[in-house]
Amino acid sequence: MIDLGKLSAKVEIDTNKATKDLNNFGKSTDEGKKGVSDLGKETENTSGKVNMFGQVLKANLVSKAITTAVSGLISNIKLIGDAFVGVIQKYADYEQLIGGVETLFKDSADKVSKYADEAYKTAGLSANAYMETVTGFSASLLQSLNGDTEKAADAANQAIIDMSDNANKMGTSMESIQNAYQGFAKQNYTMLDNLKLGYGGTKEEMKRLLADAEKLTGVKYDISNLNDVYSAIHVIQTELGITGTTAKEAETTISGSINSLKASWENLLIGLGRTDSDISKLVSNVVNSAITVVKNVVPVVGQIFVGLKEAVKVGIESIATN
Repeated sequence: MIDLGKLSAKVEIDTNKATKDLNNFGKSTDEGKKGVSDLGKETENTSGKVNMFGQVLKANLVSKAITTAVSGLISNIKLIGDAFVGVIQKYADYEQLIGGVETLFKDSADKVSKYADEAYKTAGLSANAYMETVTGFSASLLQSLNGDTEKAADAANQAIIDMSDNANKMGTSMESIQNAYQGFAKQNYTMLDNLKLGYGGTKEEMKRLLADAEKLTGVKYDISNLNDVYSAIHVIQTELGITGTTAKEAETTISGSINSLKASWENLLIGLGRTDSDISKLVSNVVNSAITVVKNVVPVVGQIFVGLKEAVKVGIESIATN
């Protein structure tokens, strides 16, 4: 028989337990809602941070792009500025040098100027470098030719070409040879051996050179006459196969064509400041010189690759054998 009292007490206990469980579930639900809400807030915060990071990244990229563009612009402006300064400096040097040439050669100054313009291929020198060299010894040369400016212009041009030929053929620096020629203008022969023609640096050795030149041409050369000294050197260099090497190397060798390109480029810079320049011709000289450099370099580059291919082949075969 069922005990109603006990059953009632049990039902009450179960009801209280159910109510308690329901309350706990409610609390859990509230906590869950709170968690979802917190998650939403966190997500919003994260999204905000991501957006903020994106904005910062974008700002940095834009800033970097602007900085790079400005830097590039400044660099280009600097290059243009340097180019203008270079042109002005080259032209300023030209003004001084042409003034010296006009003073020395008077009516024949234009002839010297034309020789100077062509020196990039005949002597591997820019017009400025040519005139600077000419003015270093022309006073004595003019004196030896009794003031004949036209003959002096031709003699000076030949002397400078001889200097360049000697430098290209014998491997001596152009500066050392120029110093020797300027020394000869002062009757100083201690640097005659700089020319590497087989003569020592003494006056007696210069006399021997003049005597050897006389044997070849039948012309009597006077050591006290600078034009005779330069002419005798030209004869000896021609006999040794040195004459004309600068012009030839400007067409056929890498170093010669590069020297010609450098000189033609400097002539263009000088010409940009001159009112009487033929810019079209100056640009053409630079382009033609550059083409010559490429023609001389390409075969060498090709040969380098052929050599590398053979070297790799031999190396692999050697490794395989051993």
